[in-house]
Amino acid sequence: MTHPASLGRAPGTFSRLLRTVPKALAISIALVGLLTIGVITVSELTYSRTISGLDRLRGERERIDLVDDLLEVVLNAETGQRGYLLTGRAEYLAPLERARRQLPVIRAALDAGLREQPDRRAAAMQLLALCQAALDRLDESVRRGDAGDPAAVDQKIPGDADRRQMDGIRAGIEQLSASMSDEFRSNRQRSRDDMLTARLGLLFVACLNLVLLVAVVRLLVRDLAQKDQIARLIDSDNIRLAGEVAERTAELHELTTHLQQSTERDKAALARDLHDELGGILTSVKMDVDWLRSRTPSSPEIDARLNAATQMLSDAVALKRRVVEDLRPSLLDHLGLVPALEWHVTEHCSKAGLQCRLALAEATGPVVPDTAIAIYRIVQEALTNVIRHARAGTFALELICDQQAFRLVISDDGIGLPSTFNPSSLSHGLSGMRQRARALGGNVAWRSSPGEGTTIDVLIPRSG
Repeated sequence: MTHPASLGRAPGTFSRLLRTVPKALAISIALVGLLTIGVITVSELTYSRTISGLDRLRGERERIDLVDDLLEVVLNAETGQRGYLLTGRAEYLAPLERARRQLPVIRAALDAGLREQPDRRAAAMQLLALCQAALDRLDESVRRGDAGDPAAVDQKIPGDADRRQMDGIRAGIEQLSASMSDEFRSNRQRSRDDMLTARLGLLFVACLNLVLLVAVVRLLVRDLAQKDQIARLIDSDNIRLAGEVAERTAELHELTTHLQQSTERDKAALARDLHDELGGILTSVKMDVDWLRSRTPSSPEIDARLNAATQMLSDAVALKRRVVEDLRPSLLDHLGLVPALEWHVTEHCSKAGLQCRLALAEATGPVVPDTAIAIYRIVQEALTNVIRHARAGTFALELICDQQAFRLVISDDGIGLPSTFNPSSLSHGLSGMRQRARALGGNVAWRSSPGEGTTIDVLIPRSG
């Protein structure tokens, strides 16, 4: 069953299809369709007229044959009557008997066939009456002969009245036959003229249809050539645009990688400055406070102020240490990748109330600093996302190292990614993780289902 909405859309689709067809081509196709309908109509009319003409000619031919048979029947009856009177043999009466049977049949056929021609029908009925009278005269002479009437002998040789009667019948039959034959020839010629006219009309329409068909084919070929040219131009533009997109993507990738590396370098420099400069300043201030404490007379108010200043200096040192660790983890530079990851995950899971499972394989050989900081930042971002969004109870981290690559498997038992999650439209955190991996020739994959947690699989090839 066709849906109502599809019915509503069909006219719009058809109209859009019509708008895509060139106007000249649409007109040519319409003309071809109209001419085709015209050819079919003319053909049907010609067929009907031809069948009607043939039926009319067949009827006229049959009526002419009936008139000719009428003359033959009367002549045969007269001949049989004379033979019977001359010889007395009964077989000569067969034509007379046959004439009695055939005359009513001929009368009925002519009466039905000439209903639309009253003048000719009247002449035929008059002629049939003469024939009937002649047959009656022949029957009467045969009865008198059978009765031994001497007058019947005179009927062996026809008299003037009999000859005049037969001449009248013959003349009437010939006149009627000639008239009907003329009508037959006239109708036959008319049928031939109609057929010739119809044939010429069909030939003209067919030739015109062929010309239009050739025009339609040429228009189609031209339209296909234009569409092919447009398709080639579109393909060329697509290739050019794809090249430009690839070039711009490569530029953005290089720019993003450069920005990340530059940011890490700036963070490292800032961390060193904070550690060296700010750390030295805070240490000097703390030493000065201690000096003042040792040389200032003790009093509750002064001690409270000095203790508060000492506490603030300790808080500042702790804050400096956290900032420096966030900017550039010192463990990563001094102890290596695995201890830095273990400390970071353990510390933050403990603060967030998460259980952590660690399976960190020691890296064989030195780890390039760019690779180490990229892995550390990926784990840092993943753990931050779990703490903020996953509502998880457990965080698991596995690090697999071999001679070719580093593999990270990060998982949690949280609520998972939403069903509307689109990998092509990532958040800044996930996008940053992927970009860090790609900058080193690696990749990041996500596996997640709502309510079943998330697993992040990171593969980074070794370098250096």
